Amino acid sequence: MKPMRRAVGCGLAIGVLLSGTLLQAAPWAVMVDSYNARIRTLDFGTVPPQIYGPFLEGQLGTAGGAL
Repeated sequence: MKPMRRAVGCGLAIGVLLSGTLLQAAPWAVMVDSYNARIRTLDFGTVPPQIYGPFLEGQLGTAGGAL
């Protein structure tokens, strides 16, 4: 049982190490426009930066004066 457990542990460790180097996330941001009640996302991993959205426009509540 110990050799199998050791093999699985080594496989998991190698998988975690490889995923950290292979799956790098591009920088991004979330922009909230409270005046128009909408959300946009910005992708800084492209040249020029790409803007996606608006999302949830007109669907966000404004109870208490906050978005």
